[in-house]
Amino acid sequence: MKPNMDSFVTQMVDYFVEKGHKRIGFIGGSDRNIDTGKPSMDIREWSFRQSTAYYGCLNEEYIFISERFTVDDGYRMGKELLKKRYCQQHFVWQVTHWRWVCYRL
Repeated sequence: MKPNMDSFVTQMVDYFVEKGHKRIGFIGGSDRNIDTGKPSMDIREWSFRQSTAYYGCLNEEYIFISERFTVDDGYRMGKELLKKRYCQQHFVWQVTHWRWVCYRL
């Protein structure tokens, strides 16, 4: 089974926008280019950017990406979020390839 990551993210953004939310953020990690081994944009981040741009609510300040998306990185980015006081937005957290968390801070 291979999940459709693009569809997952698009559906989450659609849901938030349908509920009237415009300040939507993303927390995730980068992917690796299979040919070069260098970091590249993950399909979930790309889908998030495309979906929020479509609705006119893309905001770079609400996107947090780590080179290595570990538990420690997620914790660190969550703390950064709280410092910036983005407490009224909704966030899509890239937890693993199989699980997603939509969270309202």
